[in-house]
Amino acid sequence: MTSSRLSRTEILAACVLFTALASGHLVALVRSPLLDHLTLDLKTYDAWARRILAGDLLGKGVFYQDPLYPYLVALVYRILGASVVRLLAVQIAVTAVALAATARLAEKVFSTTVARVALWASALYGPAIYYAAKPEKAAFAAASVVFAFALVVRARRGGRAATWAAAGALFGLGSLLRANLVIVAVAVVTLLLFWRRFAVERRLASVAVFLGGLLVVLAPVFLRNRIVGDDWVFTTSQAGANWFIGNNAGNPDGTYAVPYFVRPSPDYEEIDFRREAERRSGRPLRPSEVSRFWVSEVLSWAVREPGRFLRLQGIKALAFLDRYEYPDNWSVYFVATFSPVLRLPLLSWPLLISFGTFGAVRALRAPRDSDRAALALLVLVYALSVVAFFVFSRYRHPIAFPLMVLAAFGAVSLSTSIRERGIVAAAPGALVVAGTLALSLGARRHDEGLDRSQRFYNLAASLVREERYAEGAEMARRALVLDPKSALAHLALAEIAEKRGDRGAQREHLSRAYEFRPGDELVRVQMAWFNARTGGYGAAAGLATAWLRERESYALRQALVDIARRERLLGEERRLLDELLARYPEDRWARERRLELDVHDGRWSSVLEAAERLHQEEPGERRWAAVLTFAYRAVGNEEAAARAAIASGLRWPLPAGARLQDTLATPEGVGEGR
Repeated sequence: MTSSRLSRTEILAACVLFTALASGHLVALVRSPLLDHLTLDLKTYDAWARRILAGDLLGKGVFYQDPLYPYLVALVYRILGASVVRLLAVQIAVTAVALAATARLAEKVFSTTVARVALWASALYGPAIYYAAKPEKAAFAAASVVFAFALVVRARRGGRAATWAAAGALFGLGSLLRANLVIVAVAVVTLLLFWRRFAVERRLASVAVFLGGLLVVLAPVFLRNRIVGDDWVFTTSQAGANWFIGNNAGNPDGTYAVPYFVRPSPDYEEIDFRREAERRSGRPLRPSEVSRFWVSEVLSWAVREPGRFLRLQGIKALAFLDRYEYPDNWSVYFVATFSPVLRLPLLSWPLLISFGTFGAVRALRAPRDSDRAALALLVLVYALSVVAFFVFSRYRHPIAFPLMVLAAFGAVSLSTSIRERGIVAAAPGALVVAGTLALSLGARRHDEGLDRSQRFYNLAASLVREERYAEGAEMARRALVLDPKSALAHLALAEIAEKRGDRGAQREHLSRAYEFRPGDELVRVQMAWFNARTGGYGAAAGLATAWLRERESYALRQALVDIARRERLLGEERRLLDELLARYPEDRWARERRLELDVHDGRWSSVLEAAERLHQEEPGERRWAAVLTFAYRAVGNEEAAARAAIASGLRWPLPAGARLQDTLATPEGVGEGR
């Protein structure tokens, strides 16, 4: 290892270059419609942060998604103002600091030359620029990983107990951004306890302090889930569902393939997984039980069909190597249509993974320096933790900077070997790089046009929700130019035609959507609504019933309930709700809808039973106490009614003529519920 160090000036210059590129990209985003119309997870994080700012610090229920990012967003909003642009400026600054940490990590573990290569390569790494200016957690997660890895190296080389504690705390914070970092933290503990080459002073004490730092961060989340969600969940209840998403017979490629019973939105994912788990198990389930249920489903499938299970793991491993940036809400290919910076010839994943693989192989064969092998092992553990679930590019991005260190080591080693020993002697290393690069570039094929089409549809849907129909139609048509068979784009145009009163165009676009995706639930629900508007409830029910014979669909059953209410067929609505609850006995939406019917029909005993249960599930929700007040009064239990009135904030005794609001008393109280 060389004795000289990278100068602060050089590190600053690389960070300035990165900041300039990322800032140019951010300016392009500001000029585009993207930041004005956040979608899916991006919208969820922003809304969650704003609820925190409004005083809802603990939220409701067990955490389903990794919780730290919304709290970081809320902190930025509190200090700098609730602006997504300012949030992204902070993410760019944090990522620039992560570049400096990457250089120092490479310098400690390898050499100044490796550090220089890692530093400038990181500054020119396209995905780092993309994620730094994307309003989701990948940028913070990537920074937390490289900071944590650097602290582990520093602690092993004689750091004080406080350094081990800080490393554990950073892994804890990272785990609240990307839950699979808990697995990497366990790997650190395993190295400390059992790997002789990874020698440290006071081995057991170091492990204890590291775990102490980890638990100081995670224990409050654990206790919060118990207090608020009434369930013992370590961090989030999403693990089982995520494992099932990436490991089931219906997933062909190991990426995010939504099961047929899940609506593809963060607003519904938790609900739909719970509903289906309760339907299959035949009983109500706590969040931890729902997660364990889906874990057991994966294990059962793996035992029944081990060949298919193992084949899918191989497919996911290829997906991890793949040059394609697997998208979810945004995609780098779509965003590049608005950003000239992303269209520059920047460094990309194939070069990172190919040289990183060679660097990892070289590091694992370095008997004299355990830090190098440990770094390679921890990167490998993280990669395997992604492959075990499913592959998104934002899931693999958090390991990008430590992998960049290994890639720089691989590139420097190969260059040195060629220069000092000749091409023949360097051939094995070159073959590793070339083979990995070939797998990354050519193992799988992708249609980036289809991806951009999907993103244009997402933008169109956001514009339609804001009643900006002309702009929404333009985005949907751009989606169809890229993918003429985009059923979702036709759905957006059908909805716009409906708002404009053009039944002919609506019918045409719905027909095209059904032609291209006849089994899609969104398409079928929209067609059921179209039949209801043009032919009445009977036309909608006939179509939906035929589809339900083919395959169970909660969304279709929900649509039929809404249509029956719209047509004022309250008896039919009750029958449909009974059928829905027979299949999904714990469904909250259906129970609330039936309570509304019971209030309307004056079935006060049923109202009491339903409202008591809902009040137990949400003890702080005053509306259920208000319902109980009127229900107890109706059945003559004045004492219970008085207690419920106090809990709801109502005056007792109730004023003369006071009545519980009946949402079904007038046609104006009936909505479509879409």
